[in-house]
Amino acid sequence: MQHLLLYDVNCTDPAKSWSENKYDMTEWRVNNQSAAVLYSLGAASQILEGNSYPTVNMVLPYIYGCIAGLAEGADTYQPWDRKLLKAADLCPEVKEARAAIHADLQVRWIDELPRERWVLYVIATLLDPRTRGLAFPLVTDEMRADARREFLSEYELNWAPIEQESEQEADVPQEQP
Repeated sequence: MQHLLLYDVNCTDPAKSWSENKYDMTEWRVNNQSAAVLYSLGAASQILEGNSYPTVNMVLPYIYGCIAGLAEGADTYQPWDRKLLKAADLCPEVKEARAAIHADLQVRWIDELPRERWVLYVIATLLDPRTRGLAFPLVTDEMRADARREFLSEYELNWAPIEQESEQEADVPQEQP
């Protein structure tokens, strides 16, 4: 919305711009609802683009949260006026755009996310004390169990301390078959 207001300010002939490009109430409603729908994606993008702190541990919580928030029946929050928009009250154009974004994110981050990448994200998420319980949208009990198995497998394979033979066992000659 801020960009629309700046358009009028930066236009060489604001009066002409205003008279030729006025939004009617329906267009403002679509604009406001669209901005509200896209807000969580913008916030997630800003957090995940951080370069002075780790972000791989936050990918799944933020992306899954966005996917859940874009689902068909989900209500939308307008952060600028703290108004909750009921899913049924969204304009048809906004519902259609939201459904398209939801479908794309669903495919990219759930249906077709390569297993290796999911394992990387889920292990990083488990290692973060804030999200180690995987208690965020779209995570099922089956996914939690799978994540824990992957974590333990990775730990045992690459990070677990190697058990040293005790001195007594090392002194006893082993029988050859």
